Amino acid sequence: MEYRINVWATRLGEKEVANFAQAVTDRHVGEGPLTARFERQFANLVGTRHAVATPSGSAALMLAMLAIDIGHGDEVIVPAATWIATAHAASLLGAKVVLADTEPGRPVMNPDALERLLTPRTRAILPVHLGGRGADMAAILRLAEPRGIAVIEDACQALLSRQGAKALGTFGGMGCFSLGVAKLLTTGQGGMVVTDDDDMLARMKLAKLHGVRADGNWETYTRPGMNFKFTDLAAAVGLAQLQVAEERVAHVTAIHRRYADGLTGHPHIQVCQVHLEDGEVPLWTEAETTDPAGVIAHLAADGIQSRRVHPPLNRAAHLDCPAPVPHATRQAETILVLPSGPAQPLANVDIVIERLWEYRR
Repeated sequence: MEYRINVWATRLGEKEVANFAQAVTDRHVGEGPLTARFERQFANLVGTRHAVATPSGSAALMLAMLAIDIGHGDEVIVPAATWIATAHAASLLGAKVVLADTEPGRPVMNPDALERLLTPRTRAILPVHLGGRGADMAAILRLAEPRGIAVIEDACQALLSRQGAKALGTFGGMGCFSLGVAKLLTTGQGGMVVTDDDDMLARMKLAKLHGVRADGNWETYTRPGMNFKFTDLAAAVGLAQLQVAEERVAHVTAIHRRYADGLTGHPHIQVCQVHLEDGEVPLWTEAETTDPAGVIAHLAADGIQSRRVHPPLNRAAHLDCPAPVPHATRQAETILVLPSGPAQPLANVDIVIERLWEYRR
């Protein structure tokens, strides 16, 4: 179905085209100097010493898992509300995924639920900053650090969101970001792992090339790995995207404010809260309703696309985590995503608001 207003809108412009063409002209195709420059600038943007580019946010998560040697016998705790890539990064390496419920009013990991799940087998905690909302990192680190448990942040949806003075993704030992199409900045597909830890950097650099180290005129197999390399073609696009980062933060924030103001007092639809005053960046704007399917159909009848959020992960049978997660389940059953994105015109937002006021149960 074609829509007159899509649920997501982003843009690549003349600068991206020019950078891409120059990379082709200069024969910078695979991972090389443009990737290294992109990694440096990305690290500077979020405030870390190192950044490692990957083919996707999913690959970034798995690379971080490989760097800390996650495997069979390990337990990795993730929130029940997240894109399933968070769990797959651990489960595909043989670890047991354990699901923590979310906070009652926010779809992020609940530290109280997390504490009840900790065991001697817990090797890592993966808080997810869903839609730019920050998990309570101070509380999570208080639980993890005395026990020697690694904290790897899934900030794939939270680029440039902050919690206090720090960027989300920079509190734990490593933080993972996505550069997919439906993200604040995009290289088409892509990801990044950031860290301040020199040892983690060295481990990731090895693991992203199958764990192979060049020694003189031969090679040494040092550790498990995979081809997690980036490309200079994608980096060329990314370097241009970095130049509009702050502009995009301002625009998605303006979209959220527009929806929140325009739907105040609606009897059936409430915009989900994002802590803008604390520095959170709403990647997209979500709304809560008791009838998400009905609202989606109402908008679709007028050519406006919206969508449900992802189901809770206890519904993924292959993860074998059937325990109830009531807060995450309620959120998944009542929240939908409204048309958003760094290139979504505010005029479109006004049309959506007008149509939502026409919705009646």
